Amino acid sequence: MFFLVACAPAPLDTAVDPGPVEPLFSFVVFADPHVTADDEHAERLRTAVQWVNDNAEAEDIELVFIVGDIGWGDIGVDLASQLLGGLSVHWVPVLGDNEVQYGSEERFDEVFSVQYAALAGQFSGFDRAATPVNNPEYGTQSWFQDFSFDHAGTHLVGLDWNSRHAGGIEGEMADLHDFEGGSWQWLANDLEAHGEGAVDSVVFFSHHPMHLSPGAFDLAEIDLLDGLLAAYDDAVYANFAGHYHVNGDEADPARPIEVHVTDAIWDDTLTLRLVEVAGNGQSTVYSHALIELPFE
Repeated sequence: MFFLVACAPAPLDTAVDPGPVEPLFSFVVFADPHVTADDEHAERLRTAVQWVNDNAEAEDIELVFIVGDIGWGDIGVDLASQLLGGLSVHWVPVLGDNEVQYGSEERFDEVFSVQYAALAGQFSGFDRAATPVNNPEYGTQSWFQDFSFDHAGTHLVGLDWNSRHAGGIEGEMADLHDFEGGSWQWLANDLEAHGEGAVDSVVFFSHHPMHLSPGAFDLAEIDLLDGLLAAYDDAVYANFAGHYHVNGDEADPARPIEVHVTDAIWDDTLTLRLVEVAGNGQSTVYSHALIELPFE
């Protein structure tokens, strides 16, 4: 266990009094479906999809973010895409380390490029990193899945921190990919282009949590990351991630970003994270709830 703080669902963010706010929309986080065949993992994803469809209107759900380890192998990526296509709301795939480790990185790009194109047609300011690019660290090509778009006063950013190291503990860790065409430079360019928005309006989604941990970033990488985010401190809210197969929330006052990890849906309790977003054009606030679904 590498997560620093695990606690109850996060309450409304009240670090700074935002004044009167109005509900904007809600989003749901799915973490780690691990679809490789039409078996229990796929059925768990079907159950999560059905819950969103059944509750989308009542909960004002407009987006679902699937934060990595979605599916891999001969049929996993394709089947996961088909199942997620059953959602009645917009859905956003994020690449995980298992797709990379099992050799499905290129297939992920091929399959989910269709969904990214659909999102580009629905949301303003949609931007996506070009793929593939030459990866000088490994002398091969990488399909980095970095993207961003705007919705209801928020700037929503998907980031690919997955290591391209094959196997071992290094394959489980995060990497900034600090080279031309890599995720680090893409993020710096995206934040510069977006500029300072409303307070807490910028939200990041990634498979690896954006914090210091043997399962995520090392100290040098965190120093670089925090230095970049500090320039947009007022606008930056949080990172939503998976990878650890637990629920946890971390708010370190010394850092410019909160981290919220959601448990994997492929095993034990089937848990989703529901996040309500409210704002007033000047500030944005969030309320979290962990939803546990019955599954036998």
